[in-house]
Amino acid sequence: MLKVKHVIVCGHYGCSGVQAALGGKRIGLSDNWLRHVSGCARKTLNPCWREFRTGPSRLAKLCELNVIEQVVNVAQTTIMREARERGQELTVHGWIYGLKDGFLP
Repeated sequence: MLKVKHVIVCGHYGCSGVQAALGGKRIGLSDNWLRHVSGCARKTLNPCWREFRTGPSRLAKLCELNVIEQVVNVAQTTIMREARERGQELTVHGWIYGLKDGFLP
């Protein structure tokens, strides 16, 4: 209805929600959006992800993977599907933000 052309899904490094999901902790409403983090964590067990298996680098990579998962989730909603069916030009973008340094790669 609003005829937006761009939707931005923006996550951030050091996300406490991703960290909580890794620890199996529930945090409330955000749990619905973070349910895929455990699946992302399993992906890091692949040998090519060896450098991301533990510590801060793992959390950072999982924050990035969570943004990718959320882009897919948003793109598959009925709202997005109906907009595409109407021929509306629409793009979903995934961003990750560094809270410590303001870096947006």
